[in-house]
Amino acid sequence: MVNTVTGEEFSMQKGVEYYSGYTDGESWSEGSASETAYITNIPAGTYFLQMEGTREYTAAYKINNFSVKVVYDAAHYRNFWFAVLLVLIWPLVNYLISSQREKNRWDNSPFSNYKTE
Repeated sequence: MVNTVTGEEFSMQKGVEYYSGYTDGESWSEGSASETAYITNIPAGTYFLQMEGTREYTAAYKINNFSVKVVYDAAHYRNFWFAVLLVLIWPLVNYLISSQREKNRWDNSPFSNYKTE
């Protein structure tokens, strides 16, 4: 992305690699035909999108179409799920400690619900 006023560039590289074939009677594939990338912390302004694509030429594999979707202020949930995971760690650790303490408390009792060997 290039700012039309200042000429400041925000660039990235993203490879899309997908291979498929047929070997010994079985079909195989590797990689993905699509990718997602995020560019963050772009200052407000007017930009134009400059793209450059390269590929190895092979007559057997032709690219019939190529599409790009640009979204401003896209929702990104990675930080949300990271926070949820951090919040859930404390109750889990607390439960494990409490369970172990309860087991130790009943360890020498003939009425214990916990099996000991």
